[in-house]
Amino acid sequence: MGRASKTARQLFEYLEQNPIIEIRKTAAALDMAFSTVSAAVNRLCEVEILVQSAGGQRNRTFSYEAYLDLLQKSKIMQAKLEKSAILRMNGTGGSGDCREVALCLRKASIKKP
Repeated sequence: MGRASKTARQLFEYLEQNPIIEIRKTAAALDMAFSTVSAAVNRLCEVEILVQSAGGQRNRTFSYEAYLDLLQKSKIMQAKLEKSAILRMNGTGGSGDCREVALCLRKASIKKP
């Protein structure tokens, strides 16, 4: 594995815990040179894994949008499942919510980020 690939892999693993990053802070956290992380971020932007979300030339912020979208969908589905379970426990039904959650899960499994 070349240096660039190793750096990109390390950055990608870091993104799982920190889906919104700044190059300077990420370089410090990974103990890498600013230019090294910047080059890896640029490569991930080129393949549309990262998106620049704020900033101009300095202090730019990047986000792993597909991952953030997945986390948001997961939170919504979890909330619907919890609501449905509470409704069933209270004897007030909730079967419509279950069907809606199942449909969301089916759609999510079809879409590839």
